[in-house]
Amino acid sequence: MFQLNLESLQPSQFWISETKLKTLTQQKRFDPIPVTNLDGIITMTDGHTRALIYHLQGHQKIDCVLEDEELNWDEYRFYVNECRTRNIYWIGDLVNRVIPHSTYQKVWIDYCHGVRSSKFSKFNG
Repeated sequence: MFQLNLESLQPSQFWISETKLKTLTQQKRFDPIPVTNLDGIITMTDGHTRALIYHLQGHQKIDCVLEDEELNWDEYRFYVNECRTRNIYWIGDLVNRVIPHSTYQKVWIDYCHGVRSSKFSKFNG
C-alpha cells in the first residue's frame, strides 16, 4: 500500500451514484483505491465514490494499491478517453456529477454494458 495525491489520479468513470455516496459517507474507514499505470496515466480502476468522499473531507492524499486483477485495459483506455473528453482529469471533477442512483444505473452501468458488448465483446468470454 502507498499514498498518492488525489489530484494525480485519473478517474475511469464519469458519474457517481448519490445513494452510494450517502451510504459510504457513513463509514469510518475505506479499503485502498486500486490504481494502474495506463500509458503513463495513473488511473483509478475502482473506488471512485470512496475517492470522492476523501476529497470532500479535505484529504490531499489517499491510500492506494496496484490493481492486481487482469482487466480489459483497452476498455479502461476507452473510459479514460471518455472522461478526458468530458474534462474529467481528477476526482474533484466529479463533484458536480453526483446523480440519483436510478439515473446512474441508466447513464453509467447500462452505458458500460453497451460499450462492453459493442466494442469489447471478445473479452466477455
